[in-house]
Amino acid sequence: MTTLYDIGYDLAEQVERIQDLLAEGASSDSEEVQLLLEGMVAKEGEWKEKSKRVAKFVHQMMLEEKLIATEAQRLSDKAKRIKSTYGYLHDLLLDQMLEFGVSEIEDPVLSIKVKENPWSVVVKNEEEIPAQFKREKTTVEVDKHALLNARESITDIKGIEFIRTKKLAFK
Repeated sequence: MTTLYDIGYDLAEQVERIQDLLAEGASSDSEEVQLLLEGMVAKEGEWKEKSKRVAKFVHQMMLEEKLIATEAQRLSDKAKRIKSTYGYLHDLLLDQMLEFGVSEIEDPVLSIKVKENPWSVVVKNEEEIPAQFKREKTTVEVDKHALLNARESITDIKGIEFIRTKKLAFK
């Protein structure tokens, strides 16, 4: 089976050969140039058909990716709801055990015990904390949106290049 790449490569080779012949002084009406042009026209139909099949495959993959993304979002939302529910029930159980003074409930399947968490720090006022307990954190980030918005008024900034890529559009 001939791939789209192979067909495109063959067509590019024929174009290059025609350009070489014309550069060498061959007439555009010469038999060799005409044969190459006829071959290109014959291959163009095959290339278009192959391109259509590849485009349909790419389009199907895009739709599948959207379907998977939608399903992933649905599962993510479900996980958030479950986490919220078990978090609420967990906190309710802990609060009630503390309120009733129960530190342990034994069961053959699952025992429950109230335990102390490790120490943690709650910062109430950062200004009052001594310097020995602080560390400096600096982050510098390029604002690409600002650059794009100012693109027409910017004359020359080293370190950037404005590019415009191509994409396929499916109808």
